Parts: sequence; C-alpha cells; structure tokens
Amino acid sequence: MKKLLLVLASLAALVATSANALVSTGTNVPVQIVLTPVCAITAPSTIVVNYTAFAASANASQNGSVKCTNSRGFKLSWSNTVDTQTTSGTVTATGLGITYTLDITAGATGTGDGTAQAFTVKATTTGNEAGTCATGNTCSATDNTVLYVHY
Repeated sequence: MKKLLLVLASLAALVATSANALVSTGTNVPVQIVLTPVCAITAPSTIVVNYTAFAASANASQNGSVKCTNSRGFKLSWSNTVDTQTTSGTVTATGLGITYTLDITAGATGTGDGTAQAFTVKATTTGNEAGTCATGNTCSATDNTVLYVHY
C-alpha cells in the first residue's frame, strides 16, 4: 500500500508540475505614430471682373477652400513669408493696364477640422482708369496671383 501511495504521490506531483508549466506572460509593444500636419488649398474659380474704361470701380468674388489637419491653425496670405498674413494685395492686370486689389474677405484664418473650410477672394478695380485695348469690342487678360496657406 505504501508503494501505491508513493506512486500516486509521484503522479500527483508530476501533474502539478505540468500544470504549472503552462504559464503565460505578456509584454508591451510600443507603436509610435509620426503625424505630419498638412493644409491643402483649393483655389477659387477664375474671378471675372467686368470693367468699363473710366468707370467707377467694379468687383467680383469667388470661393475657394482650405482643408487642414485637425486642430492645426492656418492663415491665408498673399505673402510667402511664413506666418505673415497679408489679406489684401494690389496687382496691375498684365496687358490691360487696369489696377485691382485682391482681398480675402472671409475665412482668412481658422483651425483645421479635417473638412474643407470656405474662404472668399474678392477682386476690385481701382476705377477711373483708361486701360489698354487696341482692337475689338472687349479685351481680356487673366493673371495668376499665388495665394499661400501658412500652418
């Protein structure tokens, strides 16, 4: 009987050791995300200002949009100097000799929320200018002025 008890005790110890051998452990796996914030700007459509020589000033406006990373502040500007906001600029139309100003009249600053946020650009002629138009009933010229988004 002693032998039987000794064998059973040995088996019990073996089972207990096997059960203890099934142990789990864990470790943390670090993951670092590096986010580069971005603002993307969609230019307004061509702003068409109909002006008659020597008339009072005329104006027209169009909307564009800017989409920025969440919580990222932005400024629209005619200046490419970082963090400088110039919301008004004077331009002379190439080939026509008509001076006009460009103004960002709405949405010039904001905070990104991941969606497109509207802004408005208004072009206004100076007024009482002769301009240059050699032939035809009307003359037109298109200028491109760079609009910057600082963020």
